[in-house]
Amino acid sequence: MIVSVHQPQYALWLGYFDKMIQSDVFVLLDSVQFKKNEFQNRNKIKTSQGWQWISVPVRYRFPQLIREVTINEDVNWRHKHRVACSHIHTSSTYAVDPFQSLRFLHPPARPSTPVSRRA
Repeated sequence: MIVSVHQPQYALWLGYFDKMIQSDVFVLLDSVQFKKNEFQNRNKIKTSQGWQWISVPVRYRFPQLIREVTINEDVNWRHKHRVACSHIHTSSTYAVDPFQSLRFLHPPARPSTPVSRRA
């Protein structure tokens, strides 16, 4: 049996999904301390101007756990991320709108949305 453990991250990469697929059990470790300016609420994307950070604004107080941190819905970050990601894909040969297939990753805003969603 293969058990994999990983902390929640924003803008998952293919290796993260591969790790899930290769595992019999995948544990999302959200009972550890949230680290500001880490990949838990931000990630880098490559644009025509170079690398750009995209961050989900959060409300937290040190030393909160990941599952206790909430998204700051007062900031219009979803639109900014959609615009940034759409520019990446429009110049590629087989361009598709990534949010058509991934729209479930950016549901409508809700008050106090947790960074780590529990199933």
